[in-house]
Amino acid sequence: MSGTAHAANHAPRIRRDPSVESRYRVDAVSRQTNADDEKKARLAAALRENLKRRKAQARARRAEEAPAQEPAPQAQADSKRS
Repeated sequence: MSGTAHAANHAPRIRRDPSVESRYRVDAVSRQTNADDEKKARLAAALRENLKRRKAQARARRAEEAPAQEPAPQAQADSKRS
């Protein structure tokens, strides 16, 4: 029971090929990058849509306020001077 019995109790060591490991790492990083790119694109599109909506709301508010802020017609302004 010296060296042979001791070696039989342990699983053999498996050498890992570093090139295989790095390939999996690169795939994981590229998947992460693709997901990040897709997320950035979705957020940018949502931001553009939000900006368009806010601009349309602002234009509508200005259009509603414009008739209320119009100056008095010229005929009424002249009669006040006399």
